[in-house]
Amino acid sequence: VTNLDSKFTRTVVGMTLRPGEVAREYVDGRRSAYMNPIKYAFFSTTFFLLLVHLFEVPVWRLARADRESFMTIFSLISYMVFVNVFGPATVERLAFWRDWRNLAECYVFCLFSYGHLAFFYTAAAFLGAYESFKSYLVVVAGAMAFLAWGLVGFYRTRVWRAVLAAIFMAL
Repeated sequence: VTNLDSKFTRTVVGMTLRPGEVAREYVDGRRSAYMNPIKYAFFSTTFFLLLVHLFEVPVWRLARADRESFMTIFSLISYMVFVNVFGPATVERLAFWRDWRNLAECYVFCLFSYGHLAFFYTAAAFLGAYESFKSYLVVVAGAMAFLAWGLVGFYRTRVWRAVLAAIFMAL
């Protein structure tokens, strides 16, 4: 438990303050300080879904759908993170094709980023971000900004290049 707590804390703090550098350190072999990206994405997704279900956060309102059917589909899609991030990882690899990262390393970056964004989405849900489409767009813009910030740290690239890549990764 202590090992999980310290790795989890270091990963959360690191992803909050310097997201690209955490992913870079992990793929460069300095893994002992951080939580595994698959575990991190799984834990944060579970945390998000647990709180959304427990507190009945109305995430279904944007879809204008039946609550029960939407929440079932939403939960399944959320846990497909491990498949869903292959698309953004591939776009990332294509956007930075001259850099020395392979697809697996891009996948690690995307898992860390998605995992951390799940905490961001949790906070946004409790702040009412799913109440209207406009507030949800703010959340999406914040997620893309976080992704771009992470790409700058991961690739040590220019901001404009990271912003363009983040937009295409989000699409």
